[in-house]
Amino acid sequence: MAAGRPSADRETVASWVREHTGTPINWAGWTAIDHHERALDEPAGRPRIKLTALEDLHAVADRC
Repeated sequence: MAAGRPSADRETVASWVREHTGTPINWAGWTAIDHHERALDEPAGRPRIKLTALEDLHAVADRC
């Protein structure tokens, strides 16, 4: 593992992701995030406002 990055091994990558980001977000969670981001700036005519903090992403994903 170079400079804290995972190797190409699938389980190593999965382990690294879990260690650094917490619980994975499933498809329903990603769909909820997509709808939430699109709704955030719909009134201003923009396509979306992206959530950037993991805590915010998980908060929206965990609601579904």
